[in-house]
Amino acid sequence: MDDSIESQQELVFDEFLRDNSFDSGSEPEGEPRFHASSDLRESGEDEAGAGDDSFPSLTELRESIVSTLDASIAKFDGLLSHRGIVQPQRLFKLSDELLGMILGFLAEPQLSELLLPFAFNRVPNGVKRMRNLKTASPFLLPTVRVEMTAQSLARLDMISRHPNIGKGVRTVRVITHCLDRMSIDSFESFRHHKFGYLSEALERVVSDAVPTDEGEESRMSWELYRRYILDGSGDSINESILHNRPYVFDGSDDSITDKNLRQIFWSKAYERYKYLLAEQESLTEEDVFLEGVGTAVARMPRATTLHICDRDRDNFYDYRPHPRLYSTSKLLFDYYENEDVLIDDIIKSKLFGYEDDDDSYLRTDTSWSSPSAQILLKLPGAIHKAGRSLENICIEIRGPSDYRTLASSEDFQELSAATQRLKQFTFYCTYNEDDEDDQWTPTELDGLVKYLSAIVNTNALEKIDINLSYLAIGLGNLDMEKPNPSVPSLGTILTSRMWPNLRSIYLSRVPLHLSELETFIDNLKSSDIEMDIQYMYLISGSWSDGLEIFKNWSLGSQFQGRSAEHYLPAESFFGAGQAAILLGLWPFATGN
Repeated sequence: MDDSIESQQELVFDEFLRDNSFDSGSEPEGEPRFHASSDLRESGEDEAGAGDDSFPSLTELRESIVSTLDASIAKFDGLLSHRGIVQPQRLFKLSDELLGMILGFLAEPQLSELLLPFAFNRVPNGVKRMRNLKTASPFLLPTVRVEMTAQSLARLDMISRHPNIGKGVRTVRVITHCLDRMSIDSFESFRHHKFGYLSEALERVVSDAVPTDEGEESRMSWELYRRYILDGSGDSINESILHNRPYVFDGSDDSITDKNLRQIFWSKAYERYKYLLAEQESLTEEDVFLEGVGTAVARMPRATTLHICDRDRDNFYDYRPHPRLYSTSKLLFDYYENEDVLIDDIIKSKLFGYEDDDDSYLRTDTSWSSPSAQILLKLPGAIHKAGRSLENICIEIRGPSDYRTLASSEDFQELSAATQRLKQFTFYCTYNEDDEDDQWTPTELDGLVKYLSAIVNTNALEKIDINLSYLAIGLGNLDMEKPNPSVPSLGTILTSRMWPNLRSIYLSRVPLHLSELETFIDNLKSSDIEMDIQYMYLISGSWSDGLEIFKNWSLGSQFQGRSAEHYLPAESFFGAGQAAILLGLWPFATGN
């Protein structure tokens, strides 16, 4: 999907490099040098067919982007000269239409943030419009995303250098999802897995589309299906396709030429897969990706929030793909007109904006020693080394098969040093059923405990939000009705320090002992704290004692809710001034 977005950048980057004071190759004095072209090495060229004109080499990437920008700028300058406009154009002096394009296409899915309303509507008052534009221009792109590709990294690098747009970026969203050699070690294996993936995606679109005589979606889906899927036998055709088909297909027109074209398409896709895999490996070697992101973040003055996730959308809240960037009709047209866009989305398992969650069983490395996990461990430190102190870190990942990590104590010390000014920390760990493991021991959570403890080891923290699914930490096979001393505890994360500035804490599905809960409460410096604890597994002790701890901490404020002895999944509230505690307890027994 990244390439389909990048194909729109001729509109987006008409403003890039417009400012005379902006030099795409310049480097501020004293700043670590990173250039997307030179620092990405040339390893991908040797390993992945750099001579193929369809896929530019890494060293050509930045030059091709800049050439596109220069051509767009020259065309725009020519238009201005033709109209008799000779003064240099700044962002504030662009037309409403062009500025609307920039705001519309440059803006990515901004999480829960809304686009500025005047980005799409004319403002009749010229003075008011100018004031709005001057106010909005540094904030055109509050969130920017980056994937583990050279093109995406180069885009982040260029955005960070822009004197206006770079100043407005507040959040950098890093997608850790990366290609994996998986079990795809041959062309036949690659085609087998991706053939089925494409077939299911097209069948789903056709089954949801309106009849062909009323729209184009079915027609384009059918054409794509005919080009790349049909084998003449009809066996692979879904019943929904048969029902919605635009014409009767009996396999007679599935000529030798069609079969050869399909073979060429899948061979091209496999070569592209090998190229992107080699490119990704060149980015992860010698921490090229980490240093590139770290330098870009440090270059943007307001970028103090880091959002790390392993998918290109917020699956924890089940957000659907952004309708503007992931329109089914638009993507169908892109796939229909440009097979390179289709190939990249097939490889990345993100056809029509929906990432395929069913490929996890193919992955050979789902542990915390994988390349994706190294971003979790090392990216905050890379940003800190580049000169930026993060204030907000949000991490959303699927639980790995093994939380043990190869990180050294020095690595965790660097991580802790990088988060000393952190004010908010969010950690959501969901699970995939294919990752479930029947055998867990406390030592297997050692890496997770060290990781979370290193991040929250700061007096500056004001808000903590930790949400773990039971299966993500191996509790899915336990009897939740009975205490189990062998359950691994995460209590060390909460008991290892004092919390002088903590004002809000949310804990869900976090196992710990009663003694650890009591120590954590004692370490709080204030009772004026919003606390939300849900589905907590109390490994030892009783919740009747636990509720007494909360009531004593809240200075005897009135307790509202079910009595403790019922052990029901009730919601219980404690109030202490402006503070509040919300408890949602599992129906399990831990003593009397």
